[in-house]
Amino acid sequence: MDTKKWDLILKYKKIYIVFFFVTVLIRSAGPFTILPKIVNTAIFTIVGLLGIFFICCDLWQAYQEKKRLTYEPLLVLFIIVAAISSIINIKYGYFDNLQSVLWQGIIFFIVYNVGKEFFEDKSFFSIIHWGLIIFWFILVIASIFMFLINFQLSEMVFGGTKHLRLGFIDGRLFGIFVDPNYASMVSIMTIVLSMYQFLLESTKKWIKVFLGFNVFFQLSYISMSGSRSGLLVLMCIVFLGIFYVVFQKQLSKAKNIFLTFLLAMVLAVVSSFAVYFAIDALKVIYMPLFDFIMSLKEHGVENSVGPSNAKSDKIFERPDSGKGGGDISNLRFAIWKSGMELFKTSWLFGTSPRNMIAYAKDVLPDTYIATNRTMHNAYLNTIVSTGILGTIPLFAFYIKSLISIIKTVFKRNAFSDYFGYYVLCLVVVASSSMFLNELIFVNTANSFLFWLFLGRLVGQAKSEKA
Repeated sequence: MDTKKWDLILKYKKIYIVFFFVTVLIRSAGPFTILPKIVNTAIFTIVGLLGIFFICCDLWQAYQEKKRLTYEPLLVLFIIVAAISSIINIKYGYFDNLQSVLWQGIIFFIVYNVGKEFFEDKSFFSIIHWGLIIFWFILVIASIFMFLINFQLSEMVFGGTKHLRLGFIDGRLFGIFVDPNYASMVSIMTIVLSMYQFLLESTKKWIKVFLGFNVFFQLSYISMSGSRSGLLVLMCIVFLGIFYVVFQKQLSKAKNIFLTFLLAMVLAVVSSFAVYFAIDALKVIYMPLFDFIMSLKEHGVENSVGPSNAKSDKIFERPDSGKGGGDISNLRFAIWKSGMELFKTSWLFGTSPRNMIAYAKDVLPDTYIATNRTMHNAYLNTIVSTGILGTIPLFAFYIKSLISIIKTVFKRNAFSDYFGYYVLCLVVVASSSMFLNELIFVNTANSFLFWLFLGRLVGQAKSEKA
């Protein structure tokens, strides 16, 4: 195949990445999750087959040109171990495992690689940035509107196998999203990218105004979603951003390094707690309008779409805040302990990506994880599902990438371009993965952006090292 045809395939590969991104964004909205199964299957079958096609193209090109594949060896090894684990545990199920391994291969070998190989393609990444910013702005505005009219929908769908919640329920704003915790994490990344566009890319005043409003509404959603993990991650992002900017700026003026560190630390801590109180205060801004709309509903001016006797001073009280007998982790500690018990029974290859619960019910039926659908921790999920042999290459890759990125961060002004903002986006997903199942074996916007942005950072770091 000649060079022009390979260049055309590379062009289509980037178009495919945008298409893939759009599908995972749409999937974040609750109404789209209840589409007929055949529709979801058809869409993601197309995405999956195209991904496999591009992997085959890479393999064929490497064979024809007698050159080494650009795939990361540690990630290839992880996929091999996940496949072996799936074969070993095939009696618990095979189709879901096959899907998970194939999807993860597409993420590793196409999404991550495109980020790494085309890190200088500013227009391509600009499409990703604005796609996220605009789409998430629309969904968040729709969600806030649901709050203002006190829209509530909670019902079991797909024959009682899935609980769909939309609007404002149990003191939390689900809005149009499937899960407010996941949505809050994407909102934080949207804020980071909005700040990047505002400070470095956008020159038109009306665009800057839009970005400013977008940041405000994203913060509003995080506030009303009641996502404690979202609040913690947001505080972490503010802390890291303020600390780095202050420390580097003062250090460049040849200031005393100890005093510079102390000043940066104090300002970062103060800023983090300021965010904490600001997020809590944001709810108050919407209360007068909420009360006004509720009063209209009480007088029958508007068709009721939810209870009209809601008390604005009580609506953000979460009934699940005391769940677990005062366990601050909301039962996560019990789940994690159960996960480690499961790991001990299959420590070499793990339980396989999608057979963890079936395996637990068979081997340790009385353990806590046997009655739960998720581990609530991406790192522990990796350890349990792929064992030591899967954990070592993946975590080695994480550490290798982290060292490369940190070295680059301290060699330059990271916030003079996209680099520092991408690092913050990675921190959002990496830290939220302590509480949520992200990063591996999931098809979410958070995971997609993590691997695409990580690829770009690694590509940039390698080019600067060279």
